[in-house]
Amino acid sequence: MGGAIWLVKREKQHERGILGQNQCAIAQGSGGGLGVQGHRGPKIDRGMIGWLGSVPVLPIYVAGPFGRSNRRNDTNWAFGAKLVCFRPQFQGSIRGMIPQEIGNLVNLAELAMEINQITGLVPISILNISSVQILSLSMNNFSGFLPQEISNLTKMQNLQLGDNKLIAEIPKEISNLVELEVLDLSSNSFSGSLDMEIFNKSGLRVISISNNNLSGSLAPNLCSLLPNIEKLYMNDLTNLDGTFPHSISNCSELTILELSNNQLTGLIPNSLGHLAHLQFLNLERNNLTNDSTLSFQTSLTSCRNLTFLSVYLNPLNGMLPASTGNLSTSLRTFVADICKIKGEIYLGSNKLSSNIPPSLGNLQDLVVLDLSSNNMKLEACKICQTFLLRHNKLQGDIPDSMRNMVGLEFLDLSHNNISGIIPKCLEKLQNLKYFNVSVNKLYGEIPSGGPFKNLSSIEEVSAPQQAESLSTVTRERISDYEPLQATDDLSECNLIVFGSFGSVYKDVLRSGTAIAVKVFNLQLDAAFKSFDKEYDVLCSLRHRNLVKVITSCSNLDFKALVL
Repeated sequence: MGGAIWLVKREKQHERGILGQNQCAIAQGSGGGLGVQGHRGPKIDRGMIGWLGSVPVLPIYVAGPFGRSNRRNDTNWAFGAKLVCFRPQFQGSIRGMIPQEIGNLVNLAELAMEINQITGLVPISILNISSVQILSLSMNNFSGFLPQEISNLTKMQNLQLGDNKLIAEIPKEISNLVELEVLDLSSNSFSGSLDMEIFNKSGLRVISISNNNLSGSLAPNLCSLLPNIEKLYMNDLTNLDGTFPHSISNCSELTILELSNNQLTGLIPNSLGHLAHLQFLNLERNNLTNDSTLSFQTSLTSCRNLTFLSVYLNPLNGMLPASTGNLSTSLRTFVADICKIKGEIYLGSNKLSSNIPPSLGNLQDLVVLDLSSNNMKLEACKICQTFLLRHNKLQGDIPDSMRNMVGLEFLDLSHNNISGIIPKCLEKLQNLKYFNVSVNKLYGEIPSGGPFKNLSSIEEVSAPQQAESLSTVTRERISDYEPLQATDDLSECNLIVFGSFGSVYKDVLRSGTAIAVKVFNLQLDAAFKSFDKEYDVLCSLRHRNLVKVITSCSNLDFKALVL
């Protein structure tokens, strides 16, 4: 039993509507199937189409293994009394031209022959079948213009002619298709002026006219023309210019807005956040701007279903808002390179994985990039002053390419599985002030040149000097009051130095251990906050010129580090 060539439908089932369930029944027959095992399908011939239109019932039409057509007229009959649905079962199997005799199928409601090798003009006879509700001829090789007779299809709900070679203007007669819900004319060679009025349909849900030679602008009253639009594809038009209409924000059903690679100018509306169902927003490769705080992006935090956002290659010239981290948790792609954006990106504690996108290197004014607590892989790029990748699953060596991050001031790669040595080339990072690679599998010494040469210029350095140092450090147990006793209650005679956050004293413990005690001035809020941070950092330090932390003393009235 081979696969059937055509799908057909009983006339009595038509009452369910062409968009309902079980649109077409599958005709079964023997003798192989069209396109099975890569065999080339038959040409469309005039006799076959004429025959289909002249019989009271539809016989099964199948193809032999080499494209021979066989008509069965006794035992293999179709299910319905008259053909209302005409759809090849195997895509890519039909070639040739559609003959005018197809117009004999006067009860046809659906004609679906997409993804084939059909050539020639769109037959006018098809456009005279007023019962057609679905016409899908996309991804073929139709040429010429779209006839004005398209206006006869007043019951048309779904018209798909994308990916062909149609030319000339989009006929204004499309405006007569009052029941139209889906319109796809994309990837053709339609030209001329774009008249948005022809799409003025309250029931229109999907429009795709991308990749055509059309010129014009977006209608300022777009929401009035398309009140129920759900998906709007108007990218890659030859000359779509003008401003971004704010009325789009009132298209409350909109889920996909694709306007990339055009010449749109002006401000991106701050009211886009009103599009509660928005999932996909692509505005890349235009000339759009916004205010200095990029408030449009803040408004998008209300779009909780947003999965894709791209403003790539627009002169936004703004400061990345802190609200970036509040974008939809469903967001999978955010593209904003070559936009002259300044600011900070905080994406810590998410589920990010794979490498850092190289395109981030184009954010030349980025100040902070925080990717902490994710599953990122280490790949250096020339960005930002602060680069935080702590608590990831980084493995392998620290790449030598990090020497190119010349503006880097703060680098935190702690709590990973990085191995090897600390590259000596990092000495080229002359602006480095904070360097933390603790809790890794590194060995060897910290570089001694560049910013590492004068440790006083590096606020915090956290790295092992030798691999063994991570496991052999022990700390002496000391009571909170012993440092006070050893320094004679912080006597001035034991004072070494007085600083902004506290004072350092010298003395000897009862065990004979010489110590230095840094006592924090708790009357200063900054000193109070600095205590825990400084203790954590100094505990993980391993360097030949630094003393180790023995312990800390902490209560409500007294905080000190014992070195």
